[in-house]
Amino acid sequence: MRRPHIRTCLLVAGATFATASPALSHSEVEATRPVDASTLTAIPRRVTVTYGAPLGGVREARVTVGSRRLETTARIDPGDARRILIPIRGGTTGAYVVEWVVLGSDGHPLEGSLRFQVRTPTLRIILAPVIGDLRTAAAALGRIG
Repeated sequence: MRRPHIRTCLLVAGATFATASPALSHSEVEATRPVDASTLTAIPRRVTVTYGAPLGGVREARVTVGSRRLETTARIDPGDARRILIPIRGGTTGAYVVEWVVLGSDGHPLEGSLRFQVRTPTLRIILAPVIGDLRTAAAALGRIG
């Protein structure tokens, strides 16, 4: 006895997986530098975003500090096609928002964003290495005398 419903089920299952496979090929962000929501004491030269698979291109990138938009031209890292490089030029202290749209290897757009703060370093941060050296010297002198 033939079972046509089994053949139909297999065809439907195959069609479902065939249409779902492009969605499974979309890559996710693996890392950013700086890290999202971080606070820095110096303006980074660029933002680096690393995906889990090679990218097909960069559609656009935007960098804003407060309400001011900075000029930038993002590109795929020539040494690693999974990574985009977004230069930061003319930045100041403040709240940064970096947004981008790249193309996955399948041609689908992938959007992303991150935020970070750049604050003026405090006197404590600036003097931390000096204070550490002074403590080490004081401890050494205490052992001598």
